[in-house]
Amino acid sequence: MAKVNESSTDFNFKKDPSAINTLTLAGLKIYIVISFIVLVGTILSVSDNTNGFAETADWFGIAGSIIYFVLFLAWLYRTSLNCSNFVHNDQMRFSPGWCVAYYFIPFVNLWRPYQCMKEIAQVSTNPHAFKSV
Repeated sequence: MAKVNESSTDFNFKKDPSAINTLTLAGLKIYIVISFIVLVGTILSVSDNTNGFAETADWFGIAGSIIYFVLFLAWLYRTSLNCSNFVHNDQMRFSPGWCVAYYFIPFVNLWRPYQCMKEIAQVSTNPHAFKSV
């Protein structure tokens, strides 16, 4: 269990978040570059009627989106798991598994992911004065 001291508050992580944070940030940077390449490919295919580069760029864009989405969900799970360790598990309204699962449930994915992220932000800011969403 990793321990971090921040402004006289002890955080005991169930799993160390540094590796997943670095990986997710790198994935975001790569996704932005891939999105730019897809945009350039789309512009070039419209002006030159060449579809080879645009199709290849589209496949890279789809692959990049899927990879980054998986990285984001892994980061979300790890963050929620660590937050549930900061407070007692029964105090949090959303479990780490449900925070990820809500992204795949139609209509529920319009508001529940926001509520999960809000709860994680509240616990991360001040775990001692935490109120459920």
